[in-house]
Amino acid sequence: MIIYKDILTGDELVTDSFKPELVDGLFYKFMGKHTTMKDGVEESMIGGNASAEVADEDVEENVVHGVDIVLANRLKELPGVDKKTYMGLFKIWAKSMVTHFTENEPDKLPELKERLVTLQKAVKALWVAKDTFQVYQGEKGTSEGMFTLLGYTESDDTPYMLFFKDGLIEEKC
Repeated sequence: MIIYKDILTGDELVTDSFKPELVDGLFYKFMGKHTTMKDGVEESMIGGNASAEVADEDVEENVVHGVDIVLANRLKELPGVDKKTYMGLFKIWAKSMVTHFTENEPDKLPELKERLVTLQKAVKALWVAKDTFQVYQGEKGTSEGMFTLLGYTESDDTPYMLFFKDGLIEEKC
Protein backbone atom coordinates (compact mmCIF):
# COMPACT_ATOMS: atom_id res chain seq x y z
CA MET A 1 0.00 0.00 0.00
CA ILE A 2 1.16 3.54 -0.69
CA ILE A 3 0.37 6.36 1.71
CA TYR A 4 0.36 9.83 0.18
CA LYS A 5 1.58 12.40 2.71
CA ASP A 6 1.62 16.18 2.59
CA ILE A 7 5.20 17.17 1.77
CA LEU A 8 4.97 20.26 4.01
CA THR A 9 3.19 18.92 7.11
CA GLY A 10 3.68 15.16 6.98
CA ASP A 11 -0.09 14.63 7.30
CA GLU A 12 -1.37 11.39 5.78
CA LEU A 13 -3.83 12.59 3.17
CA VAL A 14 -4.88 9.48 1.24
CA THR A 15 -3.81 5.95 0.28
CA ASP A 16 -3.69 4.11 -3.01
CA SER A 17 -6.58 1.92 -1.83
CA PHE A 18 -8.76 4.63 -3.38
CA LYS A 19 -7.25 4.01 -6.85
CA PRO A 20 -5.46 7.20 -7.88
CA GLU A 21 -5.62 8.58 -11.41
CA LEU A 22 -2.94 11.07 -12.47
CA VAL A 23 -4.57 13.97 -14.32
CA ASP A 24 -2.45 16.09 -16.69
CA GLY A 25 0.65 15.19 -14.66
CA LEU A 26 -0.46 17.81 -12.11
CA PHE A 27 -2.79 16.21 -9.61
CA TYR A 28 -4.17 12.88 -8.48
CA LYS A 29 -7.88 12.21 -8.63
CA PHE A 30 -9.22 9.69 -6.12
CA MET A 31 -12.77 8.38 -6.42
CA GLY A 32 -14.67 7.97 -3.19
CA LYS A 33 -18.09 6.97 -2.00
CA HIS A 34 -20.56 7.96 0.67
CA THR A 35 -20.28 5.78 3.75
CA THR A 36 -21.13 5.46 7.41
CA MET A 37 -18.47 4.72 10.00
CA LYS A 38 -18.94 3.81 13.65
CA ASP A 39 -16.59 4.69 16.44
CA GLY A 40 -16.31 1.86 18.91
CA VAL A 41 -15.34 -1.79 18.95
CA GLU A 42 -17.21 -4.29 16.84
CA GLU A 43 -16.94 -7.36 19.08
CA SER A 44 -17.63 -9.79 16.27
CA MET A 45 -14.43 -8.61 14.59
CA ILE A 46 -12.33 -9.68 17.58
CA GLY A 47 -14.14 -12.89 18.38
CA GLY A 48 -16.26 -11.46 21.16
CA ASN A 49 -19.81 -12.63 21.74
CA ALA A 50 -22.47 -11.04 23.85
CA SER A 51 -23.07 -12.91 27.06
CA ALA A 52 -26.47 -14.47 27.43
CA GLU A 53 -26.25 -13.92 31.19
CA VAL A 54 -25.63 -10.20 31.09
CA ALA A 55 -28.23 -7.87 29.67
CA ASP A 56 -27.10 -5.77 26.73
CA GLU A 57 -25.82 -2.43 27.83
CA ASP A 58 -27.17 0.49 25.92
CA VAL A 59 -23.93 1.98 24.72
CA GLU A 60 -24.17 4.91 22.37
CA GLU A 61 -21.95 4.59 19.37
CA ASN A 62 -20.73 7.61 17.52
CA VAL A 63 -21.93 7.21 13.93
CA VAL A 64 -20.39 9.45 11.27
CA HIS A 65 -21.65 9.84 7.70
CA GLY A 66 -19.45 11.21 4.94
CA VAL A 67 -17.07 10.51 2.09
CA ASP A 68 -14.84 7.52 2.78
CA ILE A 69 -11.61 9.29 1.79
CA VAL A 70 -12.31 12.12 4.23
CA LEU A 71 -13.33 9.84 7.10
CA ALA A 72 -10.55 7.27 6.64
CA ASN A 73 -7.83 9.93 6.57
CA ARG A 74 -9.33 12.27 9.18
CA LEU A 75 -9.28 15.23 6.81
CA LYS A 76 -10.63 18.51 8.14
CA GLU A 77 -13.09 20.61 6.19
CA LEU A 78 -12.71 24.34 5.75
CA PRO A 79 -16.36 25.33 5.40
CA GLY A 80 -17.57 28.13 3.17
CA VAL A 81 -14.49 28.47 0.96
CA ASP A 82 -15.32 30.05 -2.39
CA LYS A 83 -13.13 30.39 -5.50
CA LYS A 84 -11.55 33.69 -4.45
CA THR A 85 -10.70 32.44 -0.95
CA TYR A 86 -9.38 29.17 -2.32
CA MET A 87 -7.09 30.90 -4.80
CA GLY A 88 -5.68 32.93 -1.90
CA LEU A 89 -5.04 29.70 0.02
CA PHE A 90 -3.49 28.18 -3.10
CA LYS A 91 -1.05 31.10 -3.39
CA ILE A 92 -0.01 30.68 0.27
CA TRP A 93 0.53 26.96 -0.31
CA ALA A 94 2.50 27.59 -3.52
CA LYS A 95 4.75 30.05 -1.68
CA SER A 96 5.36 27.45 1.06
CA MET A 97 6.18 24.89 -1.63
CA VAL A 98 8.76 27.22 -3.21
CA THR A 99 10.33 27.77 0.22
CA HIS A 100 10.39 24.03 0.89
CA PHE A 101 12.01 23.23 -2.46
CA THR A 102 14.49 26.13 -2.10
CA GLU A 103 15.67 24.68 1.22
CA ASN A 104 15.41 20.96 0.48
CA GLU A 105 15.53 20.34 -3.28
CA PRO A 106 16.92 23.46 -4.99
CA ASP A 107 17.77 21.54 -8.18
CA LYS A 108 14.04 20.86 -8.73
CA LEU A 109 12.92 24.44 -8.02
CA PRO A 110 12.77 25.78 -11.62
CA GLU A 111 10.64 22.82 -12.74
CA LEU A 112 8.37 23.22 -9.69
CA LYS A 113 7.81 26.92 -10.41
CA GLU A 114 6.73 26.10 -13.98
CA ARG A 115 4.32 23.41 -12.79
CA LEU A 116 2.87 25.71 -10.12
CA VAL A 117 1.97 28.28 -12.79
CA THR A 118 0.34 25.52 -14.88
CA LEU A 119 -1.38 24.10 -11.81
CA GLN A 120 -2.76 27.50 -10.82
CA LYS A 121 -4.33 27.87 -14.28
CA ALA A 122 -5.77 24.34 -14.05
CA VAL A 123 -7.26 25.03 -10.61
CA LYS A 124 -8.88 28.25 -11.85
CA ALA A 125 -10.35 26.31 -14.78
CA LEU A 126 -11.70 23.66 -12.38
CA TRP A 127 -13.50 26.31 -10.34
CA VAL A 128 -14.95 27.88 -13.49
CA ALA A 129 -16.22 24.51 -14.73
CA LYS A 130 -17.50 23.26 -11.38
CA ASP A 131 -18.12 26.45 -9.35
CA THR A 132 -18.39 24.59 -6.04
CA PHE A 133 -16.00 22.38 -4.16
CA GLN A 134 -15.58 21.46 -0.55
CA VAL A 135 -12.08 22.21 0.70
CA TYR A 136 -10.17 19.95 3.08
CA GLN A 137 -6.76 19.82 4.67
CA GLY A 138 -4.79 17.29 6.65
CA GLU A 139 -5.43 16.28 10.23
CA LYS A 140 -3.07 18.90 11.70
CA GLY A 141 -5.03 21.68 10.05
CA THR A 142 -2.09 24.02 9.56
CA SER A 143 -2.17 26.88 7.09
CA GLU A 144 1.01 25.61 5.40
CA GLY A 145 -0.37 22.29 4.19
CA MET A 146 -2.17 21.34 1.01
CA PHE A 147 -5.79 22.40 0.58
CA THR A 148 -7.49 19.56 -1.28
CA LEU A 149 -10.71 19.72 -3.27
CA LEU A 150 -13.75 17.49 -2.95
CA GLY A 151 -16.14 17.54 -5.87
CA TYR A 152 -18.90 15.38 -7.29
CA THR A 153 -19.24 13.93 -10.77
CA GLU A 154 -22.11 15.39 -12.77
CA SER A 155 -23.19 12.03 -14.16
CA ASP A 156 -23.86 10.12 -10.94
CA ASP A 157 -22.90 12.43 -8.06
CA THR A 158 -19.92 10.26 -7.09
CA PRO A 159 -17.48 12.08 -4.79
CA TYR A 160 -13.87 12.57 -5.87
CA MET A 161 -10.89 14.34 -4.34
CA LEU A 162 -8.03 16.14 -6.01
CA PHE A 163 -4.52 16.23 -4.51
CA PHE A 164 -1.63 18.17 -6.06
CA LYS A 165 1.09 15.75 -7.16
CA ASP A 166 4.03 17.99 -6.27
CA GLY A 167 2.69 18.44 -2.74
CA LEU A 168 2.71 14.72 -1.97
CA ILE A 169 5.35 12.26 -0.89
CA GLU A 170 4.66 8.59 -1.43
CA GLU A 171 5.46 6.20 1.38
CA LYS A 172 5.26 2.45 0.82
CA CYS A 173 3.99 0.34 3.68
